[in-house]
Amino acid sequence: MKFHKEYLDLILVPSGLLIMFAYHLFLLYKYINQPHTTVMGFENNDKRIWVERIMQADKRDVSTALSVIQSNTTAATFLASVSLTLSSLIGAWIGNTSNIFFQRQLIYGDTRPTTITIKYICLLTCFLLAFS
Repeated sequence: MKFHKEYLDLILVPSGLLIMFAYHLFLLYKYINQPHTTVMGFENNDKRIWVERIMQADKRDVSTALSVIQSNTTAATFLASVSLTLSSLIGAWIGNTSNIFFQRQLIYGDTRPTTITIKYICLLTCFLLAFS
């Protein structure tokens, strides 16, 4: 029996999902039990200290705090824009089925139409979850 590239989806996708799920479970365990050892716990501690210092600061130092809050809001807006742009690009890519040759060269593994659609939907979901 010859191993075809279509079989890669049966091996790589479940193993990738398993690795990603195990990593997130490990990260959740570390965040709940030892939050100071994760980046999220470290940043939460820094934010708490920053808010305490800003609340004790003079009136003239409030502008610094407002500029930091504005920078965070700008970054969140930018990431939301990137998410919408990438989602629109993937949506247009899914809708454009006129060039089958391009899809077959670009996508490795199983290139049946249903599988390609599932791959695009998974990619779209990952972009939406990552950037929003």
